[in-house]
Amino acid sequence: QQAKRCLVTEQCPWRQKLLQGEVHDQNCWALAGQCGQAGLFATLPAVSTMLRFLLQAKAGKAKLPAIDNQLLQEAMTGQQGPSSWGLGFDTPEEKNSSAGQQISANSCGHLGYTGTSFWLDFDRQLGVALLTNRVYPSAEDNRIRQLRPKIHDMIWEGDRLKAGKQSKAETPED
Repeated sequence: QQAKRCLVTEQCPWRQKLLQGEVHDQNCWALAGQCGQAGLFATLPAVSTMLRFLLQAKAGKAKLPAIDNQLLQEAMTGQQGPSSWGLGFDTPEEKNSSAGQQISANSCGHLGYTGTSFWLDFDRQLGVALLTNRVYPSAEDNRIRQLRPKIHDMIWEGDRLKAGKQSKAETPED
């Protein structure tokens, strides 16, 4: 019955049905819906709680008994090299980042295939979640790629204005 409370994702061509209340990720679905890359499936209040926890964990103010805090810290930190991917999360790219251009380098996030995403800016102590459905009615719609950075930049800019700080574009080069 809980599945009926969920929004539909897409008319799945290979399952030959409209997906509602079940995992969309095909690899995860093949593993009975239980695997780490499945995406972000929760209500906005639940996601907000998770983002607040991750912000506190990165600051050393919270920890989960089942997860080593050092491992969690490493998962939220970018790796050296050409990829923006960390051990567990994505980190912002210098150009064309889905997080926008106003996010600090001290950030991490997650992008979901169906359009969900979140970004955490640890310098600002601010998290942003987008719970969207880019695959309905079809996964061919990729407009979210242009929309995400614009939304994020508006939020980061609003936070900057609220705090009375310079934007990255206004900050003098070192």
